[in-house]
Amino acid sequence: MMMANPPAWLLAWADVISKLAPAVIAVAAAFIAYAQWTVARSKLQTDLLDRRLAVRARFLELIDTALQTDEATLANQLKEMRHDARRLFGRPLTRMCDVLIADCNEAMRLREFANDPVFADQRTELEAAISREKQNIVERLKVEAPVLFDRFTRVV
Repeated sequence: MMMANPPAWLLAWADVISKLAPAVIAVAAAFIAYAQWTVARSKLQTDLLDRRLAVRARFLELIDTALQTDEATLANQLKEMRHDARRLFGRPLTRMCDVLIADCNEAMRLREFANDPVFADQRTELEAAISREKQNIVERLKVEAPVLFDRFTRVV
């Protein structure tokens, strides 16, 4: 038994479908890729926000303990946070950390002078300068850090 030839309209539709199928598959793949990209972007933003909030909490804790902490420890804590700040907040917070570290180094230099017996008669003035330097560090942390953090951790 011989098979009859298919009708011409069926052959025409088969030709159209075979030519459109790759385009439909490409559009579907593009839609899936876009959906995955939006989910990944949202997850990245959430992860970054969580990390930024953790660094912000460490900075706020540092503000509370800065006056009781010695200058070397404060400088080391700022150096550790500067690494995270560079990755999560960029240059503005990194620059602020650099300035604060320089202020801590200045306070450490003053502390060396205050502990040197040669400067024993100027010890009270040096201690006052150290206290002012640490107060400047705390004030800068209290004023500048929240502004920078709010810019990066604002949830819209």
